[in-house]
Formats: sequence, C-alpha cells, structure tokens
Amino acid sequence: MKFLKIYTFLILVIFFEVTNAQDHYVARIAVVDVESILENSLAIAGIKKSINELSETIQKEIVQEEKEFKKRQQELVELQKTLNQEEFDSLILKFNKNVSNVQKNIQLKKIALEQARSQSIEIVHKKTVSIINDLAKEYNFNLALPSTQVLYATSELNITLEVISRLNESLTEVPINYQKFLKN
Repeated sequence: MKFLKIYTFLILVIFFEVTNAQDHYVARIAVVDVESILENSLAIAGIKKSINELSETIQKEIVQEEKEFKKRQQELVELQKTLNQEEFDSLILKFNKNVSNVQKNIQLKKIALEQARSQSIEIVHKKTVSIINDLAKEYNFNLALPSTQVLYATSELNITLEVISRLNESLTEVPINYQKFLKN
C-alpha cells in the first residue's frame, strides 16, 4: 500500500512537470509586414525626404564643380599655347590635384549621407522592435515573424496596423545627422 502511494505521487509529480514543460514551450505567434511598416511610417517618409534633399544639394555641388573644372580646363588649353612645357605641366598637376580633392570630398559627402541615413533607419528599427515587444506583453505572444517568411497566417495574428499606428504616434520624424558624419 505504501508503495502504491509513493508510485501514485511520483506519477502525479512527473505528469505536472511534463505539463508545465509543455506550457513553457508553447509558441504564441504574431505576424508583421515589415515592408508595410516602412511604406507607411511617417518617420521613414521624413527620412526619405531629408535624404533626397541632401542628395540634391550634393548633386548641385557636383554640377557646379564640373562647370568650374570645364572652365578651368579651357583656360589651361589656352595657356598651353603661351607657357613652356614645365610651367604647363605644373599647372596641370595642380589642376589634377584639385580635381582629385574635389572628387574625394564628394565621395566623403556621399558616405556621410549614407551613414546618416543608416543611423536614422536604425532609430526607426529600434522603435519598431520596442513597439513589438510592448505588444508581445499586451497580447501574450512570444514570437513575431515577418510576413514575408510566413506562408499562411490568420488575420488575427497580424499586428502590422497596430505597429504602424503606434510608430506614427510615437515617432513622427527622425533627425538626419549628416553634419556629424561629414565631420568624421
């Protein structure tokens, strides 16, 4: 009889442990359409607008520099007729150094712009993950998957609209720190 009680007790303990272990590993899933968030985020729209404006400014600088170089190149062609070869070669060397410096400067501006864009996008990404984390606590899910990786999910699992709504409420614009990267 004592053996039966111990056996029953062990069976119950094992049963409850297995049940608790199974509950611990149950996946509660949500689905998020990342592309839709990127398309409908006010912050992302602001980033795109700012980046386009800065890019246009850089492009205008490039066009202006090209005009000046063409003008200087024409002047050098005219000077070639009046200068000896050594003087002309010296002017050409200075001209080429100037062109090289301007090209390097433009490249640095483009890199700084890309770094600023990436930093701004990262801010939006972190805020999006934070919102999804908050929703996970509210709705008690423990796994969020991008909708592009899911073949089928019911609409109840899709939290995209709520993520977009909360993102647009909490983060309407993100500064573009272009000057910071330009100085580095």
